[in-house]
Amino acid sequence: MNYSIKADATKKIRYKLVLLYLLNITDLVFTLLLIKTGLFDEANLIVKELLRNPMLCFLVKGLVPGLLIALLIKRIKEASHSQLKVSKLLVNIMLAVYLIINLQHIVWLIIVSQFN
Repeated sequence: MNYSIKADATKKIRYKLVLLYLLNITDLVFTLLLIKTGLFDEANLIVKELLRNPMLCFLVKGLVPGLLIALLIKRIKEASHSQLKVSKLLVNIMLAVYLIINLQHIVWLIIVSQFN
């Protein structure tokens, strides 16, 4: 694979991984805000348990993904062409999922704010 093409693909994946991390964090913040209203409950049973201790939740949902993404960013430089293609596809799917989740949270926050 041409070095400049690989460097560009790697750079784009790194950017998307950082964006994915930020969407993960905004998901947590929006979830906490919605749960505080008393009208919503967390659907993910693991996160639901973690939410009993918000600091632990921030550590698990912030620190663990952050470390994993940092590791992926470091390792992506050595990825083959086929690994980059798979990585790009998976990261795009996860971005779409987190964008939808965040948009749902925003819509619900707007709706709830209209009734308070």
